[in-house]
Amino acid sequence: MKRLAIAAVLATGLGLVATGCGVQPTGVNVAQTAPFSAPGSGSSPSSSQSPAAYQMTLYYIPVTSGYLIPEIHPFATKPGINDLLQALKTTDDEQMVTWVPQDLKLIPTSNAHQYYASTTEKLNSQALDQLACTFSAYWRRFPDPGKQPSAWIIVPGGGGTNGWDDCSGLLGQTPG
Repeated sequence: MKRLAIAAVLATGLGLVATGCGVQPTGVNVAQTAPFSAPGSGSSPSSSQSPAAYQMTLYYIPVTSGYLIPEIHPFATKPGINDLLQALKTTDDEQMVTWVPQDLKLIPTSNAHQYYASTTEKLNSQALDQLACTFSAYWRRFPDPGKQPSAWIIVPGGGGTNGWDDCSGLLGQTPG
């Protein structure tokens, strides 16, 4: 009986020490509503990226010639094929022209990197070259395991295709 009474006193004393005397479990700060200050939304280098985090190569045609020129275009986030397509539809450089129609949509086929072109305009060879070179640069930058870094745009109405074009025959060496 004496042992039971001593054990009860010790248990009560330990309980008082742990809760009543200011001893707190590790990591809990009762005196503050926030145990530590949270950094601002843009202050952590891992949580935010610069507005030009992804520099992508897009291909345009100079007004004075018919060959493709690579231009670096910034994207805030990793672009997808549709982002590249939208960027190819316009150019801010007065010395460059794009042949990619404004209403062009690319519909993926069951083959990787192969797309049906949907547009009301005729998709000419310059537009196909722009698309093939830009998408090939994209696939070199972001490889698709087991797939070649090339693109195939299928033109509706039997107008032809560019085949599996990696753009190497158009430019020699293309930056990625």
